[in-house]
Amino acid sequence: MKCASRFLALPLAAFLALALSGCTSLAINAPDGFFLSTGDYVPGVKTLGIVQADRTKLAVLGFYDVNKIRQDLMKNLLEKAKASGGDGLTNVTFSYKLSPWTAATVFIATITINCYMEGVVIRKED
Repeated sequence: MKCASRFLALPLAAFLALALSGCTSLAINAPDGFFLSTGDYVPGVKTLGIVQADRTKLAVLGFYDVNKIRQDLMKNLLEKAKASGGDGLTNVTFSYKLSPWTAATVFIATITINCYMEGVVIRKED
């Protein structure tokens, strides 16, 4: 029985290694030609700085639409990047955590969530 379990463990480990190594960064060109990437390096560009957007959300009974929050934050981030003269954003990250105000709102079955998105503004070098 030990031999059979070893025989199955090797393919399972190989599958897990391949599945986990397949994680790549997303890089797209938006319809207006603006470049977006979750990756960290793009050759031939100049970095202009970091832009950040944040939002606080009250989640009644703990329910909230994270996709809507991400969409709103991304729109805000894109506006800031375009206003600073950028051609794209790299290192785009999204994170959230419970707000310190959650302790005050948990008694009414509501939690407060702080959501953040940031990215590095880039411009193509001429």
